[in-house]
Amino acid sequence: MGGGGADAGGLCALLTLTSVLKPDHFLVYYPPNLTQVVTLLEHLKILALPYLQERTLEVIHREWGVHSPSPSHTPSSNK
Repeated sequence: MGGGGADAGGLCALLTLTSVLKPDHFLVYYPPNLTQVVTLLEHLKILALPYLQERTLEVIHREWGVHSPSPSHTPSSNK
């Protein structure tokens, strides 16, 4: 489902998913941005599909460069 507006491909995909998804099962959607969440909700409303949006989460991924200290930077045991 692309960004912005109700595109025919996204609507068709939702209709297909709805026809094969068993009752009491889940549709889980992992879009890369919030705009696509809004588009999904628009599609669900347009088609009046029986889905419930339980929650929307944002997960931020940050890479950290954490390295073990080299032997020359470890505290000396000589006192």
